Amino acid sequence: IKNFEIPEGTTHIDDAEFWGCKSLESVTIPDSVTSIGDDAFYDCYTMSNLTIGNGVEIIGNRAFYGCEELETITIPAGVSSIGREAFAYCYMLQEFVVDEDNGSYCADDRGVLYSKDKSILLCSPMGLSGEYTVAEGTKEILIGAFSGCMELTKVILPNDLRVIGDRAFKDCVSLKEVN
Repeated sequence: IKNFEIPEGTTHIDDAEFWGCKSLESVTIPDSVTSIGDDAFYDCYTMSNLTIGNGVEIIGNRAFYGCEELETITIPAGVSSIGREAFAYCYMLQEFVVDEDNGSYCADDRGVLYSKDKSILLCSPMGLSGEYTVAEGTKEILIGAFSGCMELTKVILPNDLRVIGDRAFKDCVSLKEVN
């Protein structure tokens, strides 16, 4: 399967539903879907086109882990829960775009995904490069948040940061300085 449109009327994508579909390039998730299960698209590494419907509220743990060809991920307004490492190892990812009406999440001008109040940094696009300053007021950086950002050279952390999750900077091979 290269292109798949999930049928309208489907309300849930099960855990590991498309795990390892290595030829899957394009997926359209309709507005009727409200949740995407854990590992749903895990290791669909050729997927380059993803449309998440406006009805989605929950994106499970590792839902898009290893979808190496995705360049942009758009988070609709209704998404209120994003699981751990949902977008880890999306190597081509350049930015997160979050609907401005989303009450739970936002993205900064570099495409880094935060909680709406920016107290939690969830995930950075793996294409993040050079120097990056974490938003003031950020209290927590989640597990694997910067993992695989191979061109990231410097990170400036806010003074009131309290938690840096496991593997937050894993495989950041160019990272020379963290302040």
